[in-house]
Amino acid sequence: MTNGKVTMNKVPPQSNVKCRKCKTCNETLAHILGQYILTKTQRIRRHDEIPVFMSKKQARKEIPIIEEALISTATGNVKPDLLVVNQGRVHVFDVTVHHEDNGNLDEGYRSKVDKYTPLFEKLAAQLNVERGRVQSIVVGIRGSVPKPIIVSAGDSHR
Repeated sequence: MTNGKVTMNKVPPQSNVKCRKCKTCNETLAHILGQYILTKTQRIRRHDEIPVFMSKKQARKEIPIIEEALISTATGNVKPDLLVVNQGRVHVFDVTVHHEDNGNLDEGYRSKVDKYTPLFEKLAAQLNVERGRVQSIVVGIRGSVPKPIIVSAGDSHR
């Protein structure tokens, strides 16, 4: 796999840096690894391995886990990877895999916290427990983990 036309565009300059396959996006490493249709299966598999691993670890501890719960919102349905009920609180665990460049990992982290924090009132009421935390698990497309593997954010049980 090449580094993409955008990177290779420095010498000699090319008039077209669009992806050779999809022809819509610029052909960058981030596009090939993070958006390219031919690598979608590998991206999904990489993402899905993490919640499966976490479920197996939590199952040994006999902590209740709800996998891919469908939650209705005013703007549509959302489906966090895992809901964990522990010590009378519900916690949302959601994985995101992003390209490592230009703050994408921080953006992935923040997007999960922003997405799920407003849902805690509804989740807590449905499960008859207290509000917990959003645990955003951010992994780089090339395997890097920029923060501790489970980063606590949105401490919503005050």
